[in-house]
Amino acid sequence: MLDSFDWIRLCRSSSELLATLTLLEKEPDLFQQEEIGPPFSALDQPCGRCLIYPRGPVHDPGDYCPTCWRIQNQSRKLHLRCRYLTTVLGTVQRLEEVRARKDFLADARVEARAVLGDDTFLVFMQRYALRPWLQELGLYHGARLNGLLQVLPITGIGGGIDSADVLARALHQGRRFPSQGLHVRFFSSPHLMFQSHVRDRQGLLTFTLGEFLSLLEMAAIFRTLLRPDVQEILQQILDLSDPGELRFYWGRFLGMLTPEARDMLAAWGIRNWPKERVKFLYELTNYVGFYSTT
Repeated sequence: MLDSFDWIRLCRSSSELLATLTLLEKEPDLFQQEEIGPPFSALDQPCGRCLIYPRGPVHDPGDYCPTCWRIQNQSRKLHLRCRYLTTVLGTVQRLEEVRARKDFLADARVEARAVLGDDTFLVFMQRYALRPWLQELGLYHGARLNGLLQVLPITGIGGGIDSADVLARALHQGRRFPSQGLHVRFFSSPHLMFQSHVRDRQGLLTFTLGEFLSLLEMAAIFRTLLRPDVQEILQQILDLSDPGELRFYWGRFLGMLTPEARDMLAAWGIRNWPKERVKFLYELTNYVGFYSTT
């Protein structure tokens, strides 16, 4: 019957996906249904969600089979929580061998997890936990892991796209990726999954693990040295298309900053960055906390 991956592909939202992963891990017996539901007819029909298993009693759960009803009920409690989570889909070689040394999926930062095959896994974690989790992954397994980690957008999905579409697209791309070293792909919004060639041409899609960690560190320093209102002003200035207007506001903007912030922007040469790279930096700030050397 349906395996764990089939249940994951039925999910239409981030909260459903998180609920499914959590229940697969904590209540696996819930997914051991065997009886097939009736065909569609005027008198009866199968579960309104999975379209396979029989519906429960009219009073509980009504339109759904017990498993789908439990997923739906659990997902309603997780809707707000999912706003602060991110998903990482990994397609790597020798997954079980690496996990036997130190199981990075059992890390306390990981809130939900699923192994989808011999070389594929899916994890949920807080956005701010992404950087330390990747650092530890690189420290213990960086030399042995080959493959691709994809940071996926699972909130704000709409316009006919759901979480199952995003996962299917990511799995397809992960299978096609050359497995030499460990690389990271970062997607900040669902539509980029279906226009990945645009970011790829800009050099803002695929990175080695070390490169991506360096970018996250830059974002953490940026967020630490500039207040949110100052970050917004900087973004507005860098978005100006008139060079004369940019020079006019740039000098006045530097007067607002601390010496450390001025040195940071000067060292990066951020004033001369392409607008796409500036936008990418601001997207990364949503995935980091304040910078710390400890």
